Amino acid sequence: MKSGEKGRKGMAYSAAQAAKAAGVSTATITRAIEKGRISAQKNERGAWQIDPAELHRAFAMKSPGTPPLQRHATPRNAEELQRDLELAAEKLLSAQTLNDRLQDEVRDLRTRLDGEAEERRRLVAIVTDQRSQSAASTPRTSWWSWFPRR
Repeated sequence: MKSGEKGRKGMAYSAAQAAKAAGVSTATITRAIEKGRISAQKNERGAWQIDPAELHRAFAMKSPGTPPLQRHATPRNAEELQRDLELAAEKLLSAQTLNDRLQDEVRDLRTRLDGEAEERRRLVAIVTDQRSQSAASTPRTSWWSWFPRR
């Protein structure tokens, strides 16, 4: 191994170090390697070696003193906030109306199911009663009666 290569490998990140530097999980780093988003080599022990420039190319690096970006960097005025509040209230009312309709449908379905279950019990009782009457009126015969006698 050349001395330049050894120095370069000494500067490379491991997967865990790269994850910490990029502010992501180690699994994210290894998935990026497997998908080809980051090129990396394995060292003699089988651990990933990632060049810092390659990591910087693929991931926005987190710097220790920088706060995370906020979703709305500019302050919003009162009219925008009021409009958002009204829109949220409309969505809530719409969801409540939908919930009420669904609850009505569930009640209707339960009523129908209860009625069908009662009808099924009534029909089973009728069929069972008829079977017991027909069984009592027909005498039982032995299977020996099927064979002709000599």
